[in-house]
Amino acid sequence: MIRFGRTFCKSCTRYNNKLPNLKKTSTINVTSTTVTLPTINNRKITVETKMGVKGKSPSPRPRTTGGRNTNKPTTSTPNVGHTESVFKANLDEYFNTTKFQMNKASIPVLRHYMERVYLREQPLFCFDVEAWEGNNNLVTEIGIAVYDPKGQENAIFPNISSYHIIIDENKSKYNGRFVPNNKNNFVGGTSHVLPEGEAKVFLNKMIRQYFFEDPRGAVFVGHHIGGDIKWLQSIGVEFPKDGGIVDTLKIYNLSHGKNGGGLRSVLRLMDIPHAYLHNAANDAYYTLLAALVWCDPAARRAKKIDSHVVPPAIYPTPQKSRGEAEAAKRLKRQEKFTDTARKVTIQDGSILYKEHGE
Repeated sequence: MIRFGRTFCKSCTRYNNKLPNLKKTSTINVTSTTVTLPTINNRKITVETKMGVKGKSPSPRPRTTGGRNTNKPTTSTPNVGHTESVFKANLDEYFNTTKFQMNKASIPVLRHYMERVYLREQPLFCFDVEAWEGNNNLVTEIGIAVYDPKGQENAIFPNISSYHIIIDENKSKYNGRFVPNNKNNFVGGTSHVLPEGEAKVFLNKMIRQYFFEDPRGAVFVGHHIGGDIKWLQSIGVEFPKDGGIVDTLKIYNLSHGKNGGGLRSVLRLMDIPHAYLHNAANDAYYTLLAALVWCDPAARRAKKIDSHVVPPAIYPTPQKSRGEAEAAKRLKRQEKFTDTARKVTIQDGSILYKEHGE
């Protein structure tokens, strides 16, 4: 390193005040860049770099990407095969140790659903439609939510892509009498208004991408999924006949019987916050979250899902007075239309402490 009137010795970090005799120059090639250096006292310059050896061509400098040295040892990516084996071992342990209260014939069905989701081997494709309550043949909205586990198998929270489509021909059709009108309340981003023909083209493209072109195939997720599949087929959307299916309503029915089972109930049983249901894209997103949680062994244990005992069909239903029945009906409608929490009037906070075992 040349300083004005003195040289700097890097090996001992001191200056040499002898003025060099600069005459001619010589060149060396360092990592494809030609560097011109002066010759000192007619002697050939030898160059030593951190990556080279004295008297020899220097080794290539490390290439950098985004400010990071790519030649340095980096943290290796997780072994996907090992990750999958861990998930499978967790699932095996869960089914070998859990005392299920459900019918024994239902356990293999539950395992089939959980393997589709928890092992994270395939993308999950959730689809939902909203129809006009005045004519259920008129679809007003389409919602799509996709979870692709590739690259996020160990993520603590899933990255889900959501799409909301409003059918242009039916955009003036609003609900509100039997179900809330949340067409314009998509909480995940942008709503796109498309003619039904273009919506069909987009659906075909998405399904082709995940179900036909992706070698892993995809799993179709929905809540009471039969109606959605029929509508897909009615407008000519291609759907794989052998595609995997996960129905969150059926997962609920396995442990909690045939009563209830609306999307709101499924979410609340797992304490999943939600808002503006009966928007097609919101419903698709929350249904996908429900599938991930209901198929997670740790979540099922935490919420004691498999300890629930379904009362027999002959079990007498408690009779309510007319006033109690009407109050319950009003509360149910309020929750359905506003997504508000249940309001409980108490004198003190003792019930909250009891929930934490104090």
